[in-house]
Amino acid sequence: MIVDKEYRITLPKKSFEKYQTNDFIRVSIRKNSNDAYFYLRTPTKQPSRKYRQVRRKIPREIIKKFNLKEGDTIKLVELKKVNKQRIKSFRKDYFDLLSLELKDLMVDTFLKNGEKWVRFWSSSKYGGSAKPIELKRYIPINRKLGEFFGLMQAESRKYGYHFDFTNILIKEHKIFLEVAEILGIDRKRWKFGLIYNPQLSKEDINSSIKNFSNELTIKCGYMTKSKTITKVAYSSYISSKILNHVMNSILKKLRKDLVSYIMHNEYAKEFYRGFIIKYILGDGTITLHKNDNGASIVLSEGDYQSRIDFMNILKLFNINSTSYSIKITISTDLNSILFFMENDLFDGHYKNRKKLLSSFISNYYIKTFFDRLNEIKEPTSIRKFSIANKIPYNTSNMALHRYKKRGFLNSFKEKNKTLYHLTPKAEKYLDVVSKAKEDLTTLSRCP
Repeated sequence: MIVDKEYRITLPKKSFEKYQTNDFIRVSIRKNSNDAYFYLRTPTKQPSRKYRQVRRKIPREIIKKFNLKEGDTIKLVELKKVNKQRIKSFRKDYFDLLSLELKDLMVDTFLKNGEKWVRFWSSSKYGGSAKPIELKRYIPINRKLGEFFGLMQAESRKYGYHFDFTNILIKEHKIFLEVAEILGIDRKRWKFGLIYNPQLSKEDINSSIKNFSNELTIKCGYMTKSKTITKVAYSSYISSKILNHVMNSILKKLRKDLVSYIMHNEYAKEFYRGFIIKYILGDGTITLHKNDNGASIVLSEGDYQSRIDFMNILKLFNINSTSYSIKITISTDLNSILFFMENDLFDGHYKNRKKLLSSFISNYYIKTFFDRLNEIKEPTSIRKFSIANKIPYNTSNMALHRYKKRGFLNSFKEKNKTLYHLTPKAEKYLDVVSKAKEDLTTLSRCP
């Protein structure tokens, strides 16, 4: 096969006799002692021709590897059809990318540095050039990955020619790009866009670009104005329709199918902890109630299936939620608020974090419960508990029984007297409330 001035080769006309239209083919070629391969999709045979004519431009990386020039001769080593495989999605603590069922995308496996990877590529129905994307085959199921997909659910495009993540917090971009590297996405592929308020000074704009670029070691690709932005927001992105399609397919699979796997796998539970916290951070907001010092956590989600999936995920942690139109309202009862406090909800988002802490600390039940448990420095009797908290004996008795039933206290008999002491669950509760008070004091000092 002769290379023309456009670096194209025409494959032997009889090579495709055994292949059907739209078959995915791996083409192995050789020049001298160098071997390489690329992919294509079998084109439709033109009615005017006896054989299919398949002419393809050689991929840039092969041109460089072979040091190709016009008129060079290339040898066809092999044509091999790549068949899709049916693979189990979840195994212990990882998700197998080979299990994805993607229309119009083909998947092939290969080894890189002794590790299994997958290559996704596509080609037009006329058999045009393939555009491969490479990712590690096995995705770890853990909290860090849950955070990544929670951020992606909130702040990434679900369709289009870019895989991106948009957020005002540099810290979240760091998390996103670090996990992307774990998945096999090279840091060098990323660029970022700066979205800024038109009233921002040129000096502040340049400072924001420099700061973000230095922090994440990626280059600025564009700048755009937006009156909806208070100061600046950043959009980290990779130009690739295939990567967008693959990553959103993974998101949907993990968001929905991992739920049934959680009952016998702690890794799945940690994944969802991270997913919940980062999804709410990206898309959620908190509103304080003036009448009862309570709060509402609300997030907007336009996709119906995403709303259903997320509400099912919340149920795994006994967190109640309701949906109306595109809004999801999340419960802030004791169980829910403890979950959010233990997992640092809204960490990094000053306004929402302060509202959450303020609501938590000022809640009468939480405050009373904390004060009462905090009095139990050593095993206590009903009478001692009654005196310490200035409540009637019968009220003290009912409270201690209720706290024991909920797992915050245990009891034992000593000289015909029942004594109550704190459980690890109670110690954890006291730690959570104490930390919340410290955090609120720190945030209150901020301008």
